[in-house]
Order: sequence, then structure tokens, then C-alpha cells
Amino acid sequence: MTAWPIPRVFQGATVAILASGPSMTAEAAEKVRAAGLPAIAVNTTFRLAPWAEWLHGADAAWWKHTPGALTFAGIRTSMEEVQGVHLIARAGRVGCGDEKDSIYTLGNSGAQAIQLAVKAGAARVLLLGMDMSGGHWHGEHSAPLRSTHPDIYAVWRDWMGTLAAGLEQRGIEVLNCSPDSALTCWPKVGLDEALRLHAQ
Repeated sequence: MTAWPIPRVFQGATVAILASGPSMTAEAAEKVRAAGLPAIAVNTTFRLAPWAEWLHGADAAWWKHTPGALTFAGIRTSMEEVQGVHLIARAGRVGCGDEKDSIYTLGNSGAQAIQLAVKAGAARVLLLGMDMSGGHWHGEHSAPLRSTHPDIYAVWRDWMGTLAAGLEQRGIEVLNCSPDSALTCWPKVGLDEALRLHAQ
């Protein structure tokens, strides 16, 4: 399966990443939709935002065992081969580079979605549901899918710091609108305030 050339569909835009941490809500997703922001839904959060432009799930197993994912109407991407889903090339495990059509895995779909937004041309990225401390808004995954071990989140947060430093060097603004987020590498901003910034 050939890796997909990432299109510049978000050129100059503010893009919302709708991740699946416990702070993600249908109300927050609706605010993003009402503001007219393009969005990338991460994993099962497509159920809160079926209108999103893009759905990213890193793992083939998630696509196989998640009803409705393969009928999502927008762009569908994964880091593993899945029939009917665009394959994203891997640039490496940790980092932030200028590769046009590949991204660093950083261990999680949320970090990948940030990079996809940037590769697609985003100038500003808003993070929702990017709590990075454990759990999901939809509860634990059912078997055979496995939920993330709590100890791995500290590793992921460190890796996200490398991404944050690289995006800052490239002039990409990232605002963390996840109220309970354990991430400290991007400034925390309330969603309403972030949407006001977008409207200016």
C-alpha cells in the first residue's frame, strides 16, 4: 500500500484537534462546528463530530473493531494499512521535521493529528480532549482493543515537548484548550477565548 501524499487542505487555517481524553465533550465539539473551524477527530471522537473533515486513528485494530469508523464521510488516515483508509508514512518515532508527507509517531494518535494538521497547512492548532493523563470520554476500550497503560502518558508528554519546540521554531501556534490537560508544553487557553482569537 502506497503512502498518501498529504494535501494542503487547511492552508493558513485554524484547525481543531478533537482528541479523546476525559475532558472532550459534545458541547465543545459543537462550539468548534458552530465557529466554522475545520477539525480532525481522533479515534472514537468522530462520534461526537461526524461532521469533521478528517478522522485519524493510528492502529489498524482500532479501525477493524470500531463500528462506523470506515463509513466516516471525510478523510480517513492511519499509520497502518487499512482498506479504505489513507496510509500515512512514518518519519520516525520522536521529533518534528520538515518532511512533506510523513510524520513522527510519538506513540499516540493525538500527536499525529497535530502534525497532520500542520502538514495540511494549518497556521494555528487548537487542542481539545488532549488530557494526556489517562482515560477517555467514552470509557475504556472494549476487548480486543487495549487501553493505554497509565505509566506511558509521562513518556508521551516528554515526546510532545519535542514536537512543541519544533512547531514553535516554525511559527505554528498551538493552544491547549483541554481544561484538565497534563500537557505543559503549550499554553492553556479556554475554548471560548481561543475561538474569539480565531474570529479576530
